[in-house]
Amino acid sequence: MEEDELVKRYNLDVSVLGDLVQRYKLNVSVLGDRNREILHAPSSDQSQEHKTVTKIWQQKHALAQHVYLEESQFGELRAIKQVHWRDVKRDLRELQVMGRVTEEKAFFVQFFGWFSTPDYIFFAMEYCPLGDVSQCFQDPVPEVMTRNICGQLLEGLGKLHEMGITHRDIKPQNILVVQRDPIWVKIGDFGISKRVMEGENRTDLRTPAGTEGYKAPEVHQLLDDDKEDSSYTCAVDIWSLGCFLYYVLTKTTPFQTVAMLRDYCLGRIEFPEASLTDRGVSRSGRQFINNLMALHPHKRPQASKDLVSDWEIMEESELLEVDSLEGTSREAIRLGKQPEHVTPSININGNAPLYIQPQPSRANFDDEMNYQSSELWLMMKDAGADIGRIRSLLESGANPNQLRDGHTALHNAAERGSTRGMDLIITYGANVQLKTRPHQETALHLATYDGDISKLQSLLKQRADVDAQNADGDTTLHLAILRFRTTEAMELLLSNGASTEIKGRNGYWRSSKG
Repeated sequence: MEEDELVKRYNLDVSVLGDLVQRYKLNVSVLGDRNREILHAPSSDQSQEHKTVTKIWQQKHALAQHVYLEESQFGELRAIKQVHWRDVKRDLRELQVMGRVTEEKAFFVQFFGWFSTPDYIFFAMEYCPLGDVSQCFQDPVPEVMTRNICGQLLEGLGKLHEMGITHRDIKPQNILVVQRDPIWVKIGDFGISKRVMEGENRTDLRTPAGTEGYKAPEVHQLLDDDKEDSSYTCAVDIWSLGCFLYYVLTKTTPFQTVAMLRDYCLGRIEFPEASLTDRGVSRSGRQFINNLMALHPHKRPQASKDLVSDWEIMEESELLEVDSLEGTSREAIRLGKQPEHVTPSININGNAPLYIQPQPSRANFDDEMNYQSSELWLMMKDAGADIGRIRSLLESGANPNQLRDGHTALHNAAERGSTRGMDLIITYGANVQLKTRPHQETALHLATYDGDISKLQSLLKQRADVDAQNADGDTTLHLAILRFRTTEAMELLLSNGASTEIKGRNGYWRSSKG
């Protein structure tokens, strides 16, 4: 569905949509419980050509209501949120916020893009297999680790507030754990986030949004100055962060009912510091949380990455608490080490960023193949194999990069199969750079066996490494000289940058003329 159709059908505000609809639109066809996605990745050279890759995503299981997990044929995972078109106006706010923050990959759950059917719109998002904070940590978290989590969230909230966006629902279920050692968390679920516009079109925060136990007093209109004005500011996120930290340290919220919060606002009860003290939280940590939860919004600090320096943990004995949490590196946390936030991406339609989740390579060892992958592997050995059948297997999720007997399906095609079949599996993501085991041959090496120059041409077009060496030290040029009866293959390789300086198994390079 195009942007103008969205606007017309649902009476949407174009200024709200901006360029998000086209920028993040994915080329996806829904096929029952599978989705076919066409990606256009830029060429690795300086040309304007794009490489087309087809991915098949298989629906796995539900993660939450209207959210499910998908897995590609290469083992990549992503979360899919399904929204009915009748609810699209409500969820476009989330789309808008996700589109604005997705470039900050270190702090926010990444948004990959959207696709649709006549009845639904689907949001594709980063999947965090460790779950949220409440799922990942069943017991109270040591103070040092909590402080590190706090520092990451303060930096993320600082960036969010600089954009004029208030999250409005900071809680354990909306903080996703990317890794435990060292700890790395991300802010997710922007369903009720809101951007406050400046100037004449200013939009105040008035709706009492959020989750009980984490809502600030002003959201409940419990402060004296709320009587005349029901609006509030991004300071509500700071209060919620204080409640979140309290929960992480104690596994309970500071004010479990609105009545308790009201009594605190009226001065009838003290701040419930006892639970923090019982958990051995330092005086500095207790004061830090108390400051975040100042009753009046203007007394709460602004979110910034430097704010966490006010939370001082000085005693080595306190650092030993971290050892009680299995799988955590005490030294890494003590030194405040953070993971390097390097996220590979490719462009879809030249615009939309798609995060390719780092996955253990399935080509480092022989896998137990599923039926589709096994059939594909066998068929690619046959030059006369039916192309329609090959396509059907790929559409069913066959992985062309799995190894059996040291070879992938592409290796089989390059050595024995047809050029047409080889080209087809490449469009479904077959990796032209993978090597056989143990002989370390690429598809380009293997394409020299049957003397078919069209295979060399096809693989070189896909930017196969022309100078890759096998276990004997030979490049494709060395093998072409030995196996082809003409100079055509040699000239093709040389025109594509093949080096004449690399020594092969015979210790030198030689032409077919000696």
